[in-house]
Amino acid sequence: MICQRIHLLHFRNYCAVELRLHAGVNILLGDNGSGKTNLLEGIYFLGHLSGFRADGDASLLRRGAKSLFVEGDFVSDAGAHLHAEVRYTGGQKYVRVNEVPVLKLADYWGRIPLYLFSPASMELLWGRPERRRELWDGELAKFSPQFRTELANYRTAWLSRNRTLKLLQQGRQDAETGALMKFYTDSLVHAGGRVVLERLRFLSEVLSKLDEYYRQLTAEKYHLRAHYSASIGKLGREVSLEEVRRTYRQRLAELAGRERERGFTLAGPHRDDVRFFLGEVPIADFASQGQVRAATIALMLTLARIYRERTREEPVLLLDDVLSELDDKRKANLLAIVGTFPQAVLTSASRREIRGLLPLKPRLFAVGGGTVKPVTVTAP
Repeated sequence: MICQRIHLLHFRNYCAVELRLHAGVNILLGDNGSGKTNLLEGIYFLGHLSGFRADGDASLLRRGAKSLFVEGDFVSDAGAHLHAEVRYTGGQKYVRVNEVPVLKLADYWGRIPLYLFSPASMELLWGRPERRRELWDGELAKFSPQFRTELANYRTAWLSRNRTLKLLQQGRQDAETGALMKFYTDSLVHAGGRVVLERLRFLSEVLSKLDEYYRQLTAEKYHLRAHYSASIGKLGREVSLEEVRRTYRQRLAELAGRERERGFTLAGPHRDDVRFFLGEVPIADFASQGQVRAATIALMLTLARIYRERTREEPVLLLDDVLSELDDKRKANLLAIVGTFPQAVLTSASRREIRGLLPLKPRLFAVGGGTVKPVTVTAP
């Protein structure tokens, strides 16, 4: 897929701006604080219906504005045109695709394939586990409506079971409460088992490619790997759905007393994690800034490649400040990989920094003062 045009109204620092992009490499060049990342975030907003730096949608509004509007034109690999519009006003988002309103935002997920690296992305590897769970579930949801359904079913069962555990904690011991507890436990195990299994399978797919990209970027001796930390108990690599559900049910039985004391569910997909390692060492504990950056980029490229292989559609790469803090060898290796994708949009604050991109014949845009203009690429 190619993004041909993006138009922003009252988005971040922009009153109104339009950017026309091209196939290949597009570079947004400007000083720090000029609005480069805001343009990238506008493209991201069209694909994900959220910003990648925002605490909430309201923070995307230009100061003093009460609504924002983002629209863009995209062309699929098969030549189909997609025009997407998102309007945010009064605390609500309204989405249209090719002039047709999207009534369920969940149905929009994955329509515009975008893969992002930003400095904040590095927190994925060492930050809060919920970030990694959201990443895994979001990727799986792009490919499988069944997974989206099971994830929603799990969340419903989990919250309902927690409410029932609260009643038990408060001393409610009647037959009705016991029946509810059994029903929600059965629902939790049924849906949660499927969620865990799909996450494990997806991790195996990621691991088949992740270290390859990392070693292309770094050429170092350490291998990048990941491990699924399951709160329901130890699971083998070739585990079946029945085994996952049986293990989960056994774990809940073991935790029954503690759960009633605490009043909430202590095991399940909502407490799992995907932990990353360099060699045998957790990446969060000992990796350098450059290693974490390279590992995060490798993960983003892996997810983009899996999307391409599963859907036969090329995603757009969004790379915010990706070249800083990489040595010259890592930069050269990254640029060689970026050149294999039909479109990439990068930000940079330095013409010297982007000199390695010149063989890829990039389109360059000067960003500043709330405007963006194409400029001629010349050697630094």
